[in-house]
Amino acid sequence: MTKLRVEINDPIIDKYIDGIERVETIYSDGLTISSWQFKVDNPKGIVIVTHGMHGMDASSMLDYGMFFKKEGYETFVLDMRAHGFSDGDTIGLGYTEVKDFSVLLDWINSQEEYENKPIILYGFSMGGTTAIK
Repeated sequence: MTKLRVEINDPIIDKYIDGIERVETIYSDGLTISSWQFKVDNPKGIVIVTHGMHGMDASSMLDYGMFFKKEGYETFVLDMRAHGFSDGDTIGLGYTEVKDFSVLLDWINSQEEYENKPIILYGFSMGGTTAIK
């Protein structure tokens, strides 16, 4: 683990701000985990996109969110703990970030409109490693 916080908040947020919403979920450890949501009518499935550790947060992955949206997938671009709009000041190198995927997946699975939709996890670097866990 490393005591580190990463907040890029790339100006690209302004490019998509009219077509995205923030979804916030709270994990049992009290941290609020934030995601950017690209909504799609009758999506083929759900994609969760997440970033790596150094120099990245969800804002740096928004182009990927738009790519999947254009392909017909409802997309959530996840800010893992200690990144972007999510709470926390310690990066767990993938070990604690599994909880961030878990709380978002629980929220997605609780939404009636996503029932029986496939869920795809798409991550870079630490985000990819965390998605595998």
